[in-house]
Amino acid sequence: MISFENINKPDWRYNLLYAYVHPLHNFIYYRKYYILNRERIPKGKPVVAISNHQNGLTDALGILFGFSKDGRHPVFIARADIFKREIAARIFNLLRLFNSPFLLIFALVIYLNDDIQDFDWEAALPLLSEQRREQTLKFKHELGRKTCAAAYLLLCEALRSEYGIEEPPVFEFGEHGKPSIVGRPDIHFNLSHCREGVLCMVSDHPVGVDIESIREYKESLARYTMNDEEMATILHADRPDVAFTRFWTQKEAVLKRSGQGISNNMKDVLNGFEGSFHTVVNEAKNYVYSIIN
Repeated sequence: MISFENINKPDWRYNLLYAYVHPLHNFIYYRKYYILNRERIPKGKPVVAISNHQNGLTDALGILFGFSKDGRHPVFIARADIFKREIAARIFNLLRLFNSPFLLIFALVIYLNDDIQDFDWEAALPLLSEQRREQTLKFKHELGRKTCAAAYLLLCEALRSEYGIEEPPVFEFGEHGKPSIVGRPDIHFNLSHCREGVLCMVSDHPVGVDIESIREYKESLARYTMNDEEMATILHADRPDVAFTRFWTQKEAVLKRSGQGISNNMKDVLNGFEGSFHTVVNEAKNYVYSIIN
């Protein structure tokens, strides 16, 4: 499955096929082709392209080679029934063709800063609202100040990109402390941070995100927070610490979406849950994050 991190990083098999088909399309099948209004295609955010020839291969190839000129490699959606056979699904996925429920998650944009150690929180202070600046300065340690300021700036970036909002947002807080933007109840967002990075997501409906450092595995904590099925998965994993952190971020994301925060009964958080997660493990930078929408 393609992750957010790899959406523009096709594997070698795809690249090999691309290198073969591209000249056939551009120089043999079509001697010339033109892309009009390329500058109007948004950059840095999801784009949905709809063909007017539903079963036409040439439309898909035109989109593929048109977008790839900007370093973006589209993914395509198709009816879910053609993915029923595993071998077919594997071939389609190699070609970056997925069933429609999978692509819904790519309509969301996440904002991630995982270079937090190099973040200059003092330089960021003038960019914060007075409310957030006060909150940042309440932290005694530098890491807390960095993550507080960096997460807020990711939200500012998201609001500019997605909603055209230039003013630094001011928060109001719900019953359990979940923040919302004053005057914009239509915008939902969620922030998370750990030692390695900060994460932000915005949407027009409730969302939940959580990012956590991969820490030393402690079985006592795992047995206190995980149910029997989750424990079995963790104990049989090559990296129990990573498997535990995956479950933990998923549970936190669920609770943060609802605004409840950490529950006294973490074992049951995912029981009966019918939504979908997107979880990314970055062992090189020592973190895991999950999003739920």
